[in-house]
Amino acid sequence: MEMLSKIRKKAKEIMEKTPYQRIRDSPTIKYYAKWEYINKLNIISHEPKASHTQIPKSFISDKHYTIVLNGNRIDYYGTMPQGVKIKEIDEKTAMEFKDYVFKNVSPREGKLIATHLAYFSKGILLIISGEEVLKTPIRIIGFTSHSNTHVGYHVVYVLKSKAKAEIEFISLGVGDKDVLKTFVIEGHVEEHAKLKAYLLTSDSGTSYTYFLHRIRSYGNNACNTLQFVLGENVTHVREEHILASHSMVNVLSLVISAKTSWQDLFTNVVHVGPYSESKVSVKGIALNSSSIIHRGLAKVHRRAREASTIIESTLLALGNKAKANSIPMLEIETGNVREAKHSTSITRLSEEHLFYMATRGIDEKEAEKLVIKGITSSMLSKLYGNTKALVETLISRKLSIRF
Repeated sequence: MEMLSKIRKKAKEIMEKTPYQRIRDSPTIKYYAKWEYINKLNIISHEPKASHTQIPKSFISDKHYTIVLNGNRIDYYGTMPQGVKIKEIDEKTAMEFKDYVFKNVSPREGKLIATHLAYFSKGILLIISGEEVLKTPIRIIGFTSHSNTHVGYHVVYVLKSKAKAEIEFISLGVGDKDVLKTFVIEGHVEEHAKLKAYLLTSDSGTSYTYFLHRIRSYGNNACNTLQFVLGENVTHVREEHILASHSMVNVLSLVISAKTSWQDLFTNVVHVGPYSESKVSVKGIALNSSSIIHRGLAKVHRRAREASTIIESTLLALGNKAKANSIPMLEIETGNVREAKHSTSITRLSEEHLFYMATRGIDEKEAEKLVIKGITSSMLSKLYGNTKALVETLISRKLSIRF
């Protein structure tokens, strides 16, 4: 049996006998990950066709090389940058590039990842060399506008030694109805490579989005990740990094929930090599009756001497029914670290703040908008061009504010 077929078969076996909440899992995971919502979806198929809904034109930019995963179809827009090779994941690709494909994930991790590996509909592998992807960034969109189905997309990218690249990953859902969406991304960043990764989730409708971005760094490299979690559904995002010696990662996240949406972000950084560095900074805004959760874990292994790790989380709940939770965690196995710290802040607008604004003629609604603009603008300032305009538009529509 071929490699891909073996993985799918094993994943189906595990999926059928494994519950979403495993015995060894903390009871709080069931609450934060909201597994019960998946069971409420009326999923009748794992074989989605391409949606006939047109992807919004604003997501297709002449400044990017864009790849759209749409059900059982892949569309390409623009000119592929030099130094990039793209292959669809099939039996031949899985075997030829077995050192990369499915190297960072396993069906034994749990029911949701097993479901993904058993049934993902489309997958691609990108091999990136040189620096041309800085001039023409790559944008990969996992698009859904489906009903009563599981739609899975799998992306593997390899940044070869000394390569530099800018890649965007977008999970976009338009009017989904009873959809389980799994978007799994495996990254391999080799020595002396530099990566800028932008991640955006903007799914809507009655759907559950599972978005996993897991990077393995091979040493002496740098990864900068900027995230915008803006879903209008139930979304579970996992950002995970495995750091070898002298590897650096910087993760900046903005999470916004509104109406009744549920946005769960889990960040996980594992230091396995000495002199590795990580900083995770999360800002979040919960409005109306929505919920935001950030769970941040940093683990420093025994051999990761002189490592440095920081987790920061600042969440704001606006409205009496809005909820925000932050759970930072450190696991340090060595006494020889440069720095290991975490901080968290969960706040609401105080009566003092509102009174101060009122004395200057600013009512409560306008005061909330000013605070929101202050938080979001600091993140948007790190974007440029079409990407900045795209994210600004999504946030403006979501929060009814102008930038």
